[in-house]
Amino acid sequence: MNRVTEMFRGLRAILGRGTSLVTLRGMVAVIGILLVGSVLSLIPYLGSSAELVRLRNALLLDAAPLDASWAGSGFPHDFRMDSAPFPQSFVAFVQTHSGQAIHGDWERSVSLASALIPDRGQRRAGAIQSSMTQTLERIMARGDGYCGDYADVFAGLMSVAGIQSRRWSFSFDQFGGHGHIFNEVWDAPSSSWRMLDLQHNFFPANPEGIPLSALQFRSAILSGDRVSLLPIDQAAAFGFKTNEDAIGYYHRGLQGWYMTWGNNLFEQDRVWAANLLAPLHRALEQLAVIFSGKSPGIRLMVDEHNHDAADRLLALRHRLLLISLLILLFGAAVSALVVRALIRKRL
Repeated sequence: MNRVTEMFRGLRAILGRGTSLVTLRGMVAVIGILLVGSVLSLIPYLGSSAELVRLRNALLLDAAPLDASWAGSGFPHDFRMDSAPFPQSFVAFVQTHSGQAIHGDWERSVSLASALIPDRGQRRAGAIQSSMTQTLERIMARGDGYCGDYADVFAGLMSVAGIQSRRWSFSFDQFGGHGHIFNEVWDAPSSSWRMLDLQHNFFPANPEGIPLSALQFRSAILSGDRVSLLPIDQAAAFGFKTNEDAIGYYHRGLQGWYMTWGNNLFEQDRVWAANLLAPLHRALEQLAVIFSGKSPGIRLMVDEHNHDAADRLLALRHRLLLISLLILLFGAAVSALVVRALIRKRL
């Protein structure tokens, strides 16, 4: 009993003799009011999946400027990568569709992408939003999936195949959820990045048929240069009615480009809290990955046309960080209030 009494006396000393219950209750009330007001300010973002993506992007925003000029052989030190062991289904897929008879990074990439894209009449609409292994299984078995599903699975296949890749995104709504995701692979023999859009089944090329990088494609759209859109898989349907429709689609998103700063997708699948929350809601699953520290950031392509939108996303990030701080302070204040009340009761 004496030890218990001494423990409570020690806690009282830590909290301070001048800290009264009235003071602590006032702190809890003030912090609680600030927290409720801050949370209520997020209500407009909770009504649609596109706005939830904006919240996610704000949490993942990396204020460092986007420099995409690095070569695939020299990834930035903070670009997050997956490493072996990889899921057996991905290893088997790479072994089956990228055998020794296929030489060259680009040729192997196209072979794997072609095997992943459903043939005409087999594609079904609907986002999968599941683990990497389940997403690969549903794409192959049923033709399900949106752009993000194909981009993620293809990035995973590239990691297994030992081919460097990166994922680009663009939005039509100032870095929200209305947009598109596609891939880029590093072709070592040509020392160049080459873009692939798996959902729409094409890769851009110059008039001579040489594949373009994502930034070369973007530059060509801006300047109005002629670009060829060549099929990844001859047996699969093109994602647009005409090439002009595809160019127009990308043109609409030119001011919303950003890059996901990592490909550690299998590592994210292993976050236990995310697996626990996945059946409840996709947003909760992603939030668990973010707070686990396993989710890579995003870096925006900012210029004079979209810096206001970038600033608004940064301001939203600051608001979310403030809410996180208020939650911690509220929890600490409530804990102090409970401990202070126990001390008074004990002593």
